Amino acid sequence: MLTNITTVPQLKRLWQRRINGETTAAIAADIGCSVRNLSRRWRSIGLDPMRHYRTQAYRKSNGYRIWVLRKEGKTHREIAMLLGFPPDAIGERLIYMRLVRYCRRAGVVMPRVAASRPMVRSTLQQAELVEACLRERARQELHTSWPDIAEDIKLPGNIVRMAVAALRRRGILAKSGLAPTAQGMREWETLPAGARRRIMAVVTFDWVAPDKELHTLGSLVERLGLQRSTLNSAICRLRAENLLEPRGTLSLR
Repeated sequence: MLTNITTVPQLKRLWQRRINGETTAAIAADIGCSVRNLSRRWRSIGLDPMRHYRTQAYRKSNGYRIWVLRKEGKTHREIAMLLGFPPDAIGERLIYMRLVRYCRRAGVVMPRVAASRPMVRSTLQQAELVEACLRERARQELHTSWPDIAEDIKLPGNIVRMAVAALRRRGILAKSGLAPTAQGMREWETLPAGARRRIMAVVTFDWVAPDKELHTLGSLVERLGLQRSTLNSAICRLRAENLLEPRGTLSLR
């Protein structure tokens, strides 16, 4: 796990795996951490996994090739794999940014690639099914993500995601942020004085006001004046204690 990967020799051994062709995502998954954390630790000892892709010569040599491959209909990930970029979300982003920069400097039009499948839209009836499922799961005090809904009502995931977006626009579903659980609403006042209680006080009071935006870690830093690391640790504990909803949970306002 990442907690054991702390010494320079250990990080260098992982770096050697990166040089040998493994992706950062694969290495991070193997040791149980995120790509961002692993990259940050590498950079802390002077190893930058993106350094090769940032060189001026590499950017110039690939701009035209990316443009041509994109015109041929290849996806950003396919181009990343062909040109030796990381075949993951980071590589896709790099390819896209290289393409945008090349088109702007060369004065050419961005290739328009036809969609591989027609646009999918959710119907009002499907949105009502999703809302009913959410309310039933909330009644049972269950944590709910869109895959849970897709499984319960047997709708494709893309339809459920579209319905969720529609419910958010209508204010029925909360936008992303910190949301209290039903247990958290009942029990937060029993917490001892400290960061956790202060977080729950702010989150729960603003939760019941429909015109209030949900808090994030950044907004709590400004509101409470506590260190980011202190708040992050407290939020993790509150989620573990089932007082705050986990990441990715859909919450009805």
